[in-house]
Parts: sequence; C-alpha cells; structure tokens
Amino acid sequence: MTTAHEVLAKAVDILSTPSKSAVRMLAEYTANSAEKEALLALCSNSTDQYKRDLVAEQLTWLEVLRSYPSCTPPLGHVLSVLPVLQPRYYSIANSPKLHGARHVRFAFSVVHYVTPKGRERRGLATWYLSQFAKNLRLAESSTENTETIIPIFFRPSRDFICPTTTDLQQRDIIMIGPGTGVAPFIGFLEHRYLATRQEEGSSDISSKGEWHLFFGCRNEAADFIYRDVISESLRNGALQQLHTAFSRDREFQETGRVVHVQQRILEFGAKIYKLLTEQNATVYICGDGKGMAKGVLETLTEILSIHGNKDKPTAQQQQTQLMLDK
Repeated sequence: MTTAHEVLAKAVDILSTPSKSAVRMLAEYTANSAEKEALLALCSNSTDQYKRDLVAEQLTWLEVLRSYPSCTPPLGHVLSVLPVLQPRYYSIANSPKLHGARHVRFAFSVVHYVTPKGRERRGLATWYLSQFAKNLRLAESSTENTETIIPIFFRPSRDFICPTTTDLQQRDIIMIGPGTGVAPFIGFLEHRYLATRQEEGSSDISSKGEWHLFFGCRNEAADFIYRDVISESLRNGALQQLHTAFSRDREFQETGRVVHVQQRILEFGAKIYKLLTEQNATVYICGDGKGMAKGVLETLTEILSIHGNKDKPTAQQQQTQLMLDK
C-alpha cells in the first residue's frame, strides 16, 4: 500500500509552481474572503500578477498554501492536479570496459539562483544529488556502515551513441560539449583507448582517426571538469586536439569579450570544413538543446558557407544532407 507521504515525497512535484487553473482551484477551497480574492486576482487574465508574483518568483505549492492559511483543499483534489515528478536524465561519463558494467559516473551542475525579490532557489534533483555526494564523502571517512539507495534506470539513446569499434579506430570525430555536456565524451575517449588497445595489443593509437574536443566553461580553475581524463587522453592519443573556451577568464577580464565554444569552432573553421567535407567526420553535440546546440549548428552552417563559398541557404542544405548521411 502506498501512503500519502510516499506519493508527496516521490511521485508528484510539490515544489513546482501552481498553474493558473490550479490557483483557481485553490481559491474555491479558501474560507477567508480576502485570501480568496487575492488568489482569484493571481489567476486573472487581466493582469500580469501571476507571472510577476508566482512564475518569476518560482513560488511552490507549499509556499502558496502557507501564504493562504484558510485554503484547505482536499488531498485527493490536490494530488489530481499536482504535476508528476519528472525523471532527470544524465549522460554516463565512463566506459564500462574500464570501470566495469556496475560502475556509473555522471556530472551535473547544481541549479542555484536568486529570484527578482531575493528568494533563494535550488534545483530539486541537483541539490539533492549534491547533498548526497557531500554526505557520501563524509561517510567514507566514517567507520559506520551506511547505505543509501537512489532509484535510477537506464534509458538507451537511439541517436547519440558511442561510435562502433571500427569508427573508434578510424573515423574522424568532432565532439562539442561545454560544461557538463562533456560527460558522454569522457566515456567515448576511455572506450576508444581501451577498445583500440585490446584490438591491436598496443597502446599507440595516435595514427588512427582524428578526434577533436571543443569544451567550454566559465572559469578554467573552478569549472574544468574531467581535466585529468582529458589530459590523459591527449597523452595516450585517444584525443588529438582540445579546444577550450573559458568565458569569464583572462580574455574576458582583459577585453570584456565573452568567448564561447561557437567562437572557437569558427576560429578553427578551415579544419572543420575539411573534416566534414573531405574526411567524412562525425559531429557530436551535447548540451543545452535550445541555446548552445542551436548556436553550434548555426556556426557549422557559417563554416560551410565561408569555406565552401556558398550562400547561407545552400550551406544549410549541405549541413542537413551531411546530417542525414551519418
């Protein structure tokens, strides 16, 4: 039997912001007339109060209910409109050939910000994981035998998959992953080194396909994750070139210019063009699909246009065809 506590803790998102229709429902169960009018004003279509007071401030269900003490909706009605707690997906950042099939490593950025009115907000999953990791480090130094279970599941990817054994050895690869977007490429690099070494019985793979990694973050000293693995990959030949963009480091401090991976890709445009059009290279992009990935695709179109002497629509068509051919 599932209890109400288990449902609220594990199945629904009580830290989400109530929708307008949900606020209207809450008003129906509010006894105090002033509080009821205030809730109705929040969900009114005639003002922007909902966006200003709830959305911008990311007010949660709990905060709304606490702000209006006379609002006492039935638990069943609340559960029927609360959004389902959504899973969070993270890329595996290690090769099972190196660490074993039961070992999984992944990276995440802790969501932490302040709203316009000064409310501190943290990401539901990333804050939980960060605290878990902190407690785990403390437990490692303790003599007590403790165990914590985090429910996880594996979701196979249909398109973003590790290159085949042949491609690991021979194909030219361009990997673009700023921030935690670099995570899957760490597994790729480990997998390439081990798979090629096992295939040929040699640790020298520098004569194989040409692999490039474009990585960006705000600050090199604080945010350059997996630096040790990337450095080792450059040393052992799994990675041929690393291209970095640190948006808030020395160049920004000296010139005020913010440098992202798109600028680094454009600077390396002639080589990228050759890799794509002459060497049949494969491009992997991992990161923010709405912002960074869109910007990277636009940059690749610009490279095809500049170095291929084509207008933008023609370059866009060429890029689309290259994607379809992979």
